[in-house]
Amino acid sequence: TFSDIANAISIDYSFWLGDAFASGGSKGYDHKKEGITAKGAWECVRLHFKERGKNVQADPTTVLGIGDMSGDVFGNGMLLSQTILLRAAFNHLHIFLDPNPHPVKSWKERLRLFKLQRSSWTDYAPKALSKGGGIYERKAKALTVSKEVQQMLGLKKETLTSEALIHAILKMKVDLLWFGGIGTYIKATSESHLQVGDQANDAIRINASECQAQVMGEGANLGVTQLARIELDKGGVQLNSDAIDNSAGVNMSDYEVNIKILLKRLCELNIIRDEGSRDRVLSQATQEVSALVLENNRGQHRLISMDCLRSKRDFSFIKDLINTLVSEELLSLESERIPDQTELEKMEHAGDQMPRSILAILQAYVKMIVYGELSQCALLKDDALSHYFQSYFPKSILKSYEKHLFQHQLKTEIIATAVTNRVLNQAGVTFYHQMKCISARSVEDITRVYLIFDASLKGDSFRNEVLMGNMNESDKYLALLEYENILKNLCENCLQMKNLDISFSSIERYSTLFEKLGVSILNSKPEMVEGISDVWRQKGFSKKLSSQISIQSLMGVAPDVIYLVEKDKMLLSMALKFTLLIDDIFGFEWLKQQIQMMDTQTDWQLTNRNILVQSLYFHKYNVMRFILRKLNKSTSKSISLKVIMNPLNDHYGTALEVYSRTLKELKSHGSITMTMLNVIINQLNFVEFK
Repeated sequence: TFSDIANAISIDYSFWLGDAFASGGSKGYDHKKEGITAKGAWECVRLHFKERGKNVQADPTTVLGIGDMSGDVFGNGMLLSQTILLRAAFNHLHIFLDPNPHPVKSWKERLRLFKLQRSSWTDYAPKALSKGGGIYERKAKALTVSKEVQQMLGLKKETLTSEALIHAILKMKVDLLWFGGIGTYIKATSESHLQVGDQANDAIRINASECQAQVMGEGANLGVTQLARIELDKGGVQLNSDAIDNSAGVNMSDYEVNIKILLKRLCELNIIRDEGSRDRVLSQATQEVSALVLENNRGQHRLISMDCLRSKRDFSFIKDLINTLVSEELLSLESERIPDQTELEKMEHAGDQMPRSILAILQAYVKMIVYGELSQCALLKDDALSHYFQSYFPKSILKSYEKHLFQHQLKTEIIATAVTNRVLNQAGVTFYHQMKCISARSVEDITRVYLIFDASLKGDSFRNEVLMGNMNESDKYLALLEYENILKNLCENCLQMKNLDISFSSIERYSTLFEKLGVSILNSKPEMVEGISDVWRQKGFSKKLSSQISIQSLMGVAPDVIYLVEKDKMLLSMALKFTLLIDDIFGFEWLKQQIQMMDTQTDWQLTNRNILVQSLYFHKYNVMRFILRKLNKSTSKSISLKVIMNPLNDHYGTALEVYSRTLKELKSHGSITMTMLNVIINQLNFVEFK
């Protein structure tokens, strides 16, 4: 109703948005009817459980809920699986208890309530409740519960206040805690009720340490404090944040507004004849819009899950990102309730992963920053990015109005949003930060190189095959991380090649180059490829995917091969052979892996590690340029170890011998330190830069 009033005013004043000014009106998408907010949160819940090896669509799942069946988020959410066992729920009026619910019978009864004009828990049929179940008034001074309820909640007495009963309910052991109602019900142990700022629920609120749910779905807002989310995460509860879980409703509103803007333009051009026709176009796209929105929810959730794994491997990059955002006054630790450096270092030393709720916050900030920079750059005008704009819209609209699509007033903003989400959802929240630290290149350059190499490696096809497979979710993430690491290394190396022109027109050429490189790696290192491939096959990956992952993992030489082919016009086979021989002599790839594996406890150590990577690349470039200068046309066609070693021995025999001895000693050493890596990389200073 309010949306209709706002839109009427917008139209009255001839505002350019027309009735796209406010979403969700009578001629927009009905969020409750579509259940989009609940569906988005449920996608996150579904993935949480998949990551735990459980299928909530097929396996019985015990649930504690806050809300009732007349509510949008609660009502829609509690109908999304027929294996839900809703054992307890409450709202501001009633308490619902069903100790041993029958999944199908209880689902049908919830559906009946949802379809009523207005319903409350008192409308729930008593015969649909299991033994000992009941509906209780919250205003009652004392409540008497059954033995079954006492056993379910671990109560020692049968009579208690409604506040005490709800307090016990919030502490019950369940698979899922589903938030669908207003209020903050869980605080951190360190927080006071006063700090929470929700006095109405002080009597029933529990500490995070008392929560026994495995997974949380925050379809409502502020059900848990931020500090409580961090404590719950440490305690093994799987959750995101309300901003991630319930984002689908906001996302659908964005789609409604952007589609209406397009349709308004089409009405002005008389391509769409009347308002009724426009409304039908909008309505017919509803299911496609829902699908696009839910895919966005999955993308955000997977980003957090994969960044959790990244943080286990290298906590320091995320910690450094937080430091940078704070130092640039883009993030306030206090307002976002993010732990300070001392607390983060404790997490790091304990081997903890970065809490999901902190990663959710960082995701939002980094996306805003990247979006802001991309919106101002020339990259978005490149025709190569048109498909990101086209793919934003439902196919039904694209099919009918594609040639008019590019007249959209927010084309640049939509492309910036789509590209930002694409890169960060795949590459991780620290990707841009790492690339900037090592290459000092702009967001525009980093984005261009990432998109070009991802397209050249046919990343979309690879990701789809992995995600559609029957492997467990954690192994899928490992495969995707392996691919993103290859992509990151490609970007990192090529961004440092200042004189290498990487453009979208190169995608087809690079794609052919990567295919040929893959065949060459397979032919030159068949045992290694087979060994790595076996590991992935044992995880349930197909032979094709396993082979693809193993070949990709050996593509560390790809940037050098690209450089030699592009800049020196060397044949691919020769470029690969040359690169592998150089690597055999100097161990560049091995050294880079050792540097990247270095644990960094301080910002200075992280900076040192970044500098070592840059220095290693600098020395490798010098070695390659030196040898290429010494090769004549006849020898360059028959590259061998002897051909490469002759000029090296002639000019740097003694220094090379010292370096080779140090490298051999380092490779045989049990424990490698940053100091040792600094020493050996400094020994490469003997190669002159000319």
